[in-house]
Amino acid sequence: MTIAQKSAFDAHARMYLLSVPMIYADPFLVDKPLVLDISFGMGDALWQMAQAHPEYHFLGAEVHRPGIGALFRQVETLGLTNVRVIEGDVNDFLAGIKHPLLHRVNIYFPDPWQKKRHHKRRLIQTGFVDKLSSLMVAHGTLHIATDWADYAEHIQSVMSEREDFSPLLNDAVIRPETKFERRGKRLGHKITDFRYQHLKTK
Repeated sequence: MTIAQKSAFDAHARMYLLSVPMIYADPFLVDKPLVLDISFGMGDALWQMAQAHPEYHFLGAEVHRPGIGALFRQVETLGLTNVRVIEGDVNDFLAGIKHPLLHRVNIYFPDPWQKKRHHKRRLIQTGFVDKLSSLMVAHGTLHIATDWADYAEHIQSVMSEREDFSPLLNDAVIRPETKFERRGKRLGHKITDFRYQHLKTK
């Protein structure tokens, strides 16, 4: 962490961090439609969306403190009141939710785990999407973006088998550019966005 990131983290963690035991005690999660941003990196897309859409609450999940600290700096500078963060594995947070409360889920440029033997570590797997589905409201949206061609194929394969998500094929993709997206473009990678509407099937 840089000095500025550590200072921001230490100063604002009490205000902006949520823990799993706090899920049902904090009105932040229920008094506005909730957007979950998984693995938000340095938080540039997250704070821009939160600034543009005060009608939503944004909850970011991230394991790396430098990114959390960078997000806290922006949130405090802009005076945003609709951002909170879960530090750690998003699966721990999801395991603590007992009823659907996610209106949108954004997963922008998750770790591609490039080596074939590591593909099982990729976030987008059938079991993970099952969990998201159980916690999303009807007609909620799932938005995934990647700059790795084989991960795009993997995402397509996983999602094409599902009856609880319908592709939004003609939906315009509107989202901020991220640090990892810019890096992918410099490397000549193709950016692929997947957007789905959640359908309640049970």
